[in-house]
This record gives sequence, C-alpha cells and structure tokens, in this order.
Amino acid sequence: MHDHKFDPVKAERLLAPERYQKIKPDILLQKLGVPPGSTILDLGCGNGFFTFPASAAMG
Repeated sequence: MHDHKFDPVKAERLLAPERYQKIKPDILLQKLGVPPGSTILDLGCGNGFFTFPASAAMG
C-alpha cells in the first residue's frame, strides 16, 4: 500500500490535449487486438481516459 492521494485540483490535467498526444488510447486498443463487440472492464477508470475510446471502438 501507499499513502499517495489524488489531488482533485489536478483532475483537469487528466483530460488535457497534451496527454492524448503522448498516450493515444485508440492506438493502444488497436495494438491490444481486442475484437469489436468485446466486453472490457476498466479498473481504476478515473475520468474515462481509456474507457470512452474503448466504448466507441467496441461498438
């Protein structure tokens, strides 16, 4: 365990355009090879950075 805590003041940084330039959720999903129509569980999904692109890709 750790004692790190999320600072809600920094929440908007999670959806910053710069983050999408560095980490591309849609490309990651393609590389994982998850077929459309699959069910995905996003543990610790936070603000949905990967969840929403995964939902769109799965249909």
